[in-house]
Amino acid sequence: MNYLDMGFNSFLQRIGLRPREQMSSLDARQNNPSGSISAQSIIPPMNATTDITFSSTDNDTAEWTSGTIYFANGTNSGTMDAGNTGDIAATTYVYYDREELGALQTTTDVEKASGISKMLIAIVESGAAGKDCKITPTIAAGLTVTNITASSLNVDELSAITANLGDVTVGGSANGDGTISVKDSSDVEKVLINSDGVAVTGGKISVENTDGDTVFDSSGLVSTTSFITDQVGSYDTSTSSTSSTSYLDVPNMTLSAFNLTRTTGILVLVTMVLESFGGGAGSEAVIHVGGEVNDTQQVRIRVPPDNVKSTFTTYLLRQLPVTGAPPVSYTIKMQWKVATTGSLEVQQRQISYMLLGT
Repeated sequence: MNYLDMGFNSFLQRIGLRPREQMSSLDARQNNPSGSISAQSIIPPMNATTDITFSSTDNDTAEWTSGTIYFANGTNSGTMDAGNTGDIAATTYVYYDREELGALQTTTDVEKASGISKMLIAIVESGAAGKDCKITPTIAAGLTVTNITASSLNVDELSAITANLGDVTVGGSANGDGTISVKDSSDVEKVLINSDGVAVTGGKISVENTDGDTVFDSSGLVSTTSFITDQVGSYDTSTSSTSSTSYLDVPNMTLSAFNLTRTTGILVLVTMVLESFGGGAGSEAVIHVGGEVNDTQQVRIRVPPDNVKSTFTTYLLRQLPVTGAPPVSYTIKMQWKVATTGSLEVQQRQISYMLLGT
């Protein structure tokens, strides 16, 4: 006779009376000395929680930490050692066996993972190459699994510390208006993204270029990290002059060519000290940006009456189109001419420009 013949299971618990054809009152008292069946005796011992953590090592190996399985009847498994499945070639079942203390067991035969003294803990399936294996826990509470690989996950609420995502859709006809809330460690909302737009409270927004330089921030400041700028000029008192009635380049007032790959804005600033000697009305200087002198990318500076020296400060703010195959080359310069006779003289002068984004 062994413990099974006496009505006990592998946990040395007697769930109920072993049926017999006849039982005397003495037999009943011997089977149940207390005179009744206790609630402890009829609780299914295999309802359990655990602090064992499962994780994926690669696409065909799962591992677990050491821990304990706690049963509903107040007993526990004792400490179970950490372990792993090894490289699996088929669906593998990880289970607890009361007869194999100290370590979880694995098998590819589901029947071996079930029985009166056994409890299935997790199911492990191979994943795609380069991905994680799929781990399906079978204990409803307490079991932690990391690196879950699944083709679809449909839950009402998902809580995670980190997530590595591809495409994300928030909201929609089946889910209502989508909302993303970013909070600080004090649970104060700093950023709210919804169908109305983006709201930042006490935080900042910044846009960086591919070099990591900030181009735009939440204060509305636009940096010049990706703006092309250049300038040229003569800062001494040397004098240049012309008596040409056709446009000529003003000496030392030409900026090197630059290329554009998309339509953008340009701001050109010019400062000149000009004087006319008998040039008459119609003498002028122009800011010239690319193309022909008489195109739309120019600003004219009318020269003052004869023998009057004047300082001019002006600007050109235009959009530079890219109408052909990029890149399109532009050059910035100052040109001047007299109306009919006489001459123009220029002393200190400077020209500079800024492309408003490239």
